[in-house]
Amino acid sequence: MNVPSVRKGSFILFLAALLFACAVPAAKVSYASVPTGWNYQDIGSPGLAGSSSFSGGTFTVSGSGWDIWGASDQFQFAYYPLNGDGTIVARVVSQQNTDGWAKAGVMIRESLGADAKFVAAEATPSNGVHAQYRTATGGNGSDAAGPASAAPVWLKLVRAGSSFSAYSSSDGVNWGTAFATVTVSMASSVYAGLAVTSHNGSSLSQATFTDVSNASGGSGGGSALPRTMGINIENPGDSSNLKIFANAYKTTRIGSPNNPTDGSYPIDSAGNPTGDFGLFMWDAGGFINDTQGTYAIQFTGSADVSVLMGDATMTTPVAYNSATNTSTGSMTVNTNSTVELRFVNTKRTAGSPAGSGVANVKIMRPVSPGSTTSYSTSTVFTTPFKDIITNDFHAKAIRYMDFTATNGKTAEANWSDRVVPANVQSLPGGTGYGWQGKGGSWEYAVMLANETNTDMWIDIPVAATDDYLTKLAQLIKYGSDGTNPYTSPQANPVYPPLNANLNVYVEYANELWNFAGAFGQSGWNLDRAVAEVNAGGSSLNYDGETNQWTWGWRRQARRTVEISNAFRSVFGDGAMMTRIRPVLEWQQGNGQNTAGIMLNFIDNWFGNRDGNHVSGPHPVNYYIWGGSGSAYYNPDNSSDSLSLSNIWTSQTYSTPNWAGPQSTDASYAAAFGLKRTAYEGGPSMDNTGHSEAVKESAWNDSRMASNVVSHQQFWEQYGGDVLMYFTFTGSNHSGYYQWEFVKDMNNPVTTSPKLQGIGTLNGGSKESATIGAAVGTSVDGNAWSAINRGWGTPGTGSLFMNGTDLRWASYNYHSGTSGTHSAVVAYSASAAAVATVFIDGKEAGTISAGAGSSTFTSPGISLDAGLHSVRVAIKSGSLTVNSVQLQ
Repeated sequence: MNVPSVRKGSFILFLAALLFACAVPAAKVSYASVPTGWNYQDIGSPGLAGSSSFSGGTFTVSGSGWDIWGASDQFQFAYYPLNGDGTIVARVVSQQNTDGWAKAGVMIRESLGADAKFVAAEATPSNGVHAQYRTATGGNGSDAAGPASAAPVWLKLVRAGSSFSAYSSSDGVNWGTAFATVTVSMASSVYAGLAVTSHNGSSLSQATFTDVSNASGGSGGGSALPRTMGINIENPGDSSNLKIFANAYKTTRIGSPNNPTDGSYPIDSAGNPTGDFGLFMWDAGGFINDTQGTYAIQFTGSADVSVLMGDATMTTPVAYNSATNTSTGSMTVNTNSTVELRFVNTKRTAGSPAGSGVANVKIMRPVSPGSTTSYSTSTVFTTPFKDIITNDFHAKAIRYMDFTATNGKTAEANWSDRVVPANVQSLPGGTGYGWQGKGGSWEYAVMLANETNTDMWIDIPVAATDDYLTKLAQLIKYGSDGTNPYTSPQANPVYPPLNANLNVYVEYANELWNFAGAFGQSGWNLDRAVAEVNAGGSSLNYDGETNQWTWGWRRQARRTVEISNAFRSVFGDGAMMTRIRPVLEWQQGNGQNTAGIMLNFIDNWFGNRDGNHVSGPHPVNYYIWGGSGSAYYNPDNSSDSLSLSNIWTSQTYSTPNWAGPQSTDASYAAAFGLKRTAYEGGPSMDNTGHSEAVKESAWNDSRMASNVVSHQQFWEQYGGDVLMYFTFTGSNHSGYYQWEFVKDMNNPVTTSPKLQGIGTLNGGSKESATIGAAVGTSVDGNAWSAINRGWGTPGTGSLFMNGTDLRWASYNYHSGTSGTHSAVVAYSASAAAVATVFIDGKEAGTISAGAGSSTFTSPGISLDAGLHSVRVAIKSGSLTVNSVQLQ
């Protein structure tokens, strides 16, 4: 029953069902046909046995029963254990109408008893969405009506302590506010899952659920945990075939009227031309295609506008309206070609002198290739561009490294140096900028994230000042007026803040270990580190370190901590490591010991592990949410002997060959309690002049889809979380097969086996972590997963840690379910020694050893399913670790 009144004269039926539930033995728990970590069973012994199964990303749940209501329930429940706070989301795709009050939805339940306390968000065939709950064991149910929706509908239930909030959405993107928030006091350990009742004791009601998400708890892989796959997007250049902006003026080159490519850019800081000018719209001989169609032209002021180059005509000559001081017209591009426009006799107002320029230029693209309809002047991003993000890739996050032109950018230090949204977004940079110029504005990055409902992954310019960091955090939280961020919430911000349901990954610059020519930021960082050490009093060489490369990577680590602190000061402690996710990225496989150097420095300096360096020390995962090397995999790109037969087993295209670097990166991240996050990744077939025709054929081969699927699954089995693939590009230019995922914007999926692989992954569930020992297994002390120094080989037997060059060792474990676990360390010492034991980067206890052997057991800690790590770190003396167990 769904409302507080008794319907259909069913009180007698209710009483009979209640007595029946008390008399019949408890239902048998089953789990074979649902993902690892999930179980299912009938609650309250309904008249017909129910069932649950999972296949291809879809749960099918069939339940009988009189109702979920009153003092006792009857229904089928597919569930997983949840400890503490959590969220469960599901899309109810279909629901069999066995009664207008049949129910299918998400539930959090204190126990599996028929009369247990619970909260549920449920869909019904005829009576809309409801939240129902029982506040006391054996008490009557209560109801809160929600939207008048039926399947298909998205439902979400959020637990925060004793507060439960129910949400409904038509698309899984726009949730709005909770339609019900109730208070129910439950134990910490509860059950969350999918509930179905037929509201008819003689029938089974079958419901199907997709997009089931239990990221706050539950089991590991194959358990409907969502994959977090994102994508890097390109710089907004004039010839990008992504055509990011609907207003093509945003990405033009601007020069003199007769030579638009002369690099003069006669515009003011708002992107408004200050005199007569020419526009180089795009280069059709390069990346861009499908430019044909009608472009609506509009600007403030007047000018004579003509086509300077290209197969284009002024369909509607530009005309001036003196009443509004606005000029309008249109241009038609007949065939894909390089186009230049010429603006002369410009006047900002009717009374301005000739050659005074115009303002607010808009050249709106056709809504599709060849269309005579142009985008509205209020449209910011093109539909095909957003579609490949949301509908084709289904990205959970966008990385804006290229969009904001991070590589080579060393001149953007102060907030006033950045590109504002009013300006052209393809400005050249000059000294202190890379080949991509100045890049796009932060406001547009936020707008794109909001419009595509994707998390942001931002790359902080290497030279950004502390003031820049604060202002960027404020812009994301509060929005901006187009120049400066707001410092508090605004009713009508000019440029809005990031939607509150979206997260932010924050990275310092990009690949500061990479000193290739395009990565000028790396040299800048190293030079600043060397200068600082030479000036004296630096923390970068506090321990006498003399290697300048180490100084550089320590500076990267320190600046990442400072960035984290800056965002903390704006967003507050509650948002850190939840919504705000600082990441520390290193070279894949701990190349050049970049992971070890940076993580050890943060741990030692900011955690006071080897001295009293800072007041208020914290562990690494107080400052850093995630970290890893990249997730690229490749064949032997320098081989002339690749073929379509052997390329799939060449180098790391074969997943077993990828295991080494994946294991190393996973171990370092886990040792400090970090989520494993790759800033870039995917198939990489570098254009080296070797076997290029084979590489291109491999990109187009159906086996590339399987290649993407198998490596994503392998990444997850090795503890991988967020993976940001590289990159879209969107055209079949020469060399497209090196990295890109899209070569045809008109048919992005059917022409891309890579995207087909992503589609397969989106239809499935995340894999279980299998790296390391299973929880409950004892491993030898010398069978470590990671150690503090950059060299060594694990083996069998005991591990002697001398407390000098060998100070800590970590041990990986994996678990398929959540639970409470303790670390057990068997050790011996020849003299007094002190060591700290960590579980997932958090202190679990202290070993105070004397001469002899003993065993340390930590208090129990609640852990989710997945990859975990026990780390033993020497604080004083030396210690032999004989064995380690996470039990």
